[in-house]
Formats: sequence, C-alpha cells, structure tokens
Amino acid sequence: MADEFADQVVSVHMAFEEAGIRHAFGGAIALGYYILAPRATDDIDINIAVGKDDAKRVLRALPAQVKWKMNVIGIAQASGQARVRWLKGTLIDLFFAVSEYHAVVQSRAELHVFNGVHTPMVSATDLAILKATFGRPKDWLDIEQMLRAGTVDINDSIQWIKIISGVDSESYRGMFEAIE
Repeated sequence: MADEFADQVVSVHMAFEEAGIRHAFGGAIALGYYILAPRATDDIDINIAVGKDDAKRVLRALPAQVKWKMNVIGIAQASGQARVRWLKGTLIDLFFAVSEYHAVVQSRAELHVFNGVHTPMVSATDLAILKATFGRPKDWLDIEQMLRAGTVDINDSIQWIKIISGVDSESYRGMFEAIE
C-alpha cells in the first residue's frame, strides 16, 4: 500500500510537470522532511501555483485514474480548493493560489527526493504557516514537532501569520504558544 501511495504522489507530480503546472506537496508528505519522527498519511495535499480560475486546466492535468465531476470546477473556483479522489480511494486536496502569499509558498518550495524522484515540497516555514491558519489540533502538534526539529524560521512564520490572520487571531496566538 505504501508503494502504491508513493507511486500516486509521483504520478500526480509528473502529470503537473508535463502540463507545466507549478506545484508543491504539503501536508504530512512535506512534514516528513521536517520533523524527527514522521507520521503516516493517506491523503495528498498539493499547493497549486495557479489561480482558482485555472481549476479546469489543473483538474484535466491529473492522471486518468483520478476521478472528478464537473461540479468540482465550480467548487474550486468559488473556494480556491478542491477535493478529488484516486480510483482506489486516495484523497487529493488541491489548494489554488488565492493570495500573494501563495506566490511566496511556491517561490520557497524545496526539492526533496520522494520515491526516487525530485519532487517540490512546501518549505517547513510555509508548512507551519499554513498549518497555523488551519489551526486543527493535529496541525499544532505538527508545528511543535517542526519547532523542536529546528526547521521553521520562527520570525518569518510569525510575520506571515500576522499578515494573513491578524494579531488577534487564534493562529497568531497559537504560534506564540507553540514557541514557548
């Protein structure tokens, strides 16, 4: 199963490369490069470096084994996100560029070898920022692990969280709590 999942990640990466769609994998896939004890995952999170108006082109670039319905285009264009599913069940979450920050995420993406292929990953700092804005309990645990591993630029992450969410936000306060 792990080999099949890794093959799916590489297949999506290669499909986007072939279509000229800049992207970077996030979530637990990227997290595995930035903490001491990686956790398992069963979904694929991808930051797409194009706007939500290009959702149709992005969806059509996915491998044929990834199925989606036409209404997903409208969902992506309305929300900047889309969830599709590999035939065998693997979920793929696509996050489109909806703010200036997404260009920063793409510019700082790092190439890591994944399943033998150089694959773009969201940087540790940007992963921490994105996880802080989602603010789920598991995200805070992941952030704490990245901070312990020393892979996050703390000052940069705080500045971007301040810009994205504001100083009165849960994500801003949560980051300070995670640092302590």
